Amino acid sequence: MLHSSSLRFQINLRIVLTSLIILIAGGLISIWQARTSVKTELDSSLNLASQLIQLNFADTNRQDAVVDVDSWLPRFVSLEQTRHLTIQLQQPSGNIVSFSAKADEKNKPKSPQWFVRLISAQSPKIEQQLTDRDGEQTRLIIQANPLDEIGEAWKECRAVFSVLIILIIIIFLTVNLLFNASINTIAIIVKALKEIEQGNYRQRLPTFATAEYDRIAKAINHMTAVMDVTSKENKALTRHTLQIQE
Repeated sequence: MLHSSSLRFQINLRIVLTSLIILIAGGLISIWQARTSVKTELDSSLNLASQLIQLNFADTNRQDAVVDVDSWLPRFVSLEQTRHLTIQLQQPSGNIVSFSAKADEKNKPKSPQWFVRLISAQSPKIEQQLTDRDGEQTRLIIQANPLDEIGEAWKECRAVFSVLIILIIIIFLTVNLLFNASINTIAIIVKALKEIEQGNYRQRLPTFATAEYDRIAKAINHMTAVMDVTSKENKALTRHTLQIQE
């Protein structure tokens, strides 16, 4: 019983260590992919915003270009492509007014702070000097906001880890079920060997589903059959010898 418990412990220990290695490797790969995905998405959103600004205001590079900020900015903020952006307008007085698209906070994906810190990188931003209808200089500041994209990445990572954990549990249970079946088979063989040791040569092992155990059982059955015949012959010879002596 001591050896079977030790074997079970070794198998379970190897499963646990292998599972930890898989989880750590999967976590590192998931974090790397999430960082890459978030960076790509933010760069894409920022580039798209820059292109939209250039398309709407072809003359924004000119110092005297006049922009109807009050009319254009709300329409720009309401675009789906700006959901990963933080849009700010620096007024001539120095005050900064922030704009953001209306989002469904209830369905907005949230992620823990430790994941945000791992995934977050330096957020790129662009600045554009504008002149409003009153002739005042304003500065449009657009910076990538990774929180929404990080929330989506967290949902994907959580799904991947959930699948990994479920697979590990299934593997653990399957291995232990197979191990229990093997231990039960070994117990039957050991019990039969003890019977044979006590002289019960008529002991026979059943047929096992596992080929290796079945070959062992057939070899033991053949051995006991031979020993049974030999034992009977020895007993007959002993009786014959006693009769001769008498």
